[in-house]
Amino acid sequence: AISKPLTVKVRIGFENEPVDIVEIAKRIEDAGAAALAVHGRTRQQYYSGTADWDTIRRVKEAITIPVIGNGDVDSPLKAEALVKCDAVMVGRAVRGNPWLFRELNHYFRTGELLERPSVEEIREMILRHARKQIELKGEFVGIREMRKHVAWYTAGMRHSAGLRRESNTIESYEALEALL
Repeated sequence: AISKPLTVKVRIGFENEPVDIVEIAKRIEDAGAAALAVHGRTRQQYYSGTADWDTIRRVKEAITIPVIGNGDVDSPLKAEALVKCDAVMVGRAVRGNPWLFRELNHYFRTGELLERPSVEEIREMILRHARKQIELKGEFVGIREMRKHVAWYTAGMRHSAGLRRESNTIESYEALEALL
């Protein structure tokens, strides 16, 4: 019915309802989809638990269209483990970690893992992100939206709980810059 390629994204099923995701994948392929992205969790799991890469592998083995694996890809090594697929989809792992793409590209070109970004590089990225948010949405909305991004950028860092708590009260770019 359309002239452009159609891709489909599915989860591996629903809790408490038997779903044969391999059969569904075959039907999607038979209906003419150009590719299929498979998120390795059920709808009930949402984003909790561990993605079921074995089910993604079974889907890949059952169909001939490209399969894009999705779920729990937060490092080059995990992406490599899921590369049994034709492609890997990165989702929530990139929140606060835009360096992930650089790390993935470098690893797949060279086989080497890159160093994680420095605290200074993270600080500069937060401020750059804030400037872009302000440019796009104005300071009032942009800075308030940055509060969640600051939490993502700083998750796992030493003393970050206090920083995140304080970031929830910032109301200007200057306040964010001073806090960082």
